[in-house]
Amino acid sequence: GGEPSTAGAHSAAGSRPASRAASGTPSRGGTGVVKSAFGMSLKVDSGWRPSGGGQVLSSVEYQLAEAAAMSRAFSQPQVHFLGELVGGTGFPGGVTCKWAIEVGGEGTAWSKSEGLDHGQTQTDYPEDAGAGAVWSHPIDVHYVAGGLKGWPRLTLEVWRVDDHGRLELCGYGFSHLPSSPGMYTLRIPTWRPLGTAAEEMSAFFMGGVPRLARASYVFSRRSERASFPTVASGTVSVELYVITRAVETHGVDVA
Repeated sequence: GGEPSTAGAHSAAGSRPASRAASGTPSRGGTGVVKSAFGMSLKVDSGWRPSGGGQVLSSVEYQLAEAAAMSRAFSQPQVHFLGELVGGTGFPGGVTCKWAIEVGGEGTAWSKSEGLDHGQTQTDYPEDAGAGAVWSHPIDVHYVAGGLKGWPRLTLEVWRVDDHGRLELCGYGFSHLPSSPGMYTLRIPTWRPLGTAAEEMSAFFMGGVPRLARASYVFSRRSERASFPTVASGTVSVELYVITRAVETHGVDVA
């Protein structure tokens, strides 16, 4: 009494140990999820009957199924963005940048595989008032691509911490990310809505510049920006490596 139960751990006396437990292992005609040697969760489809008519795959068949699942995973079109938000110029001191990579849209099939697709830099206070902000904030995100439609875009919000500790909007910006493999330096201009003379006067003395009702309007309602005046802000610099895999074999032309 009190000892761990070994029921089901072995078959009849003298026979070899049972195959892998059915939990997480494809049964006959079914599917399962396995962990590969790379730590990836892969769906294994047992499209054949296990040898001997058993209910679970043998060790060799299990390894073959895992290898097939890994092959399917690596054959999917993939895009990896690796780089950093370098900094910004033309902004006052004490600025930080909120960023997000947006993908997809209606009728697209993009999905994030790994990494962070949004974040915020530290607040930089340059010693020289004329020097630009330095953030060196990393970007590292990996996608399973769904085609050119819905290609990732980078949206930015630059904010300033004023002398009273309040956050003031400096500008919005966005850029579609490059679609061809290589190293790129992006310089993204930013802007903010321009208020009336009374609003701008109030913002100068008391803070609170006009801003968009939703940050998503920077891209989603870009066609409407002609209907309201804006004022230019600074420029954000981004250095980015674009790495692709198997996109050409799926009809995605990134040349």
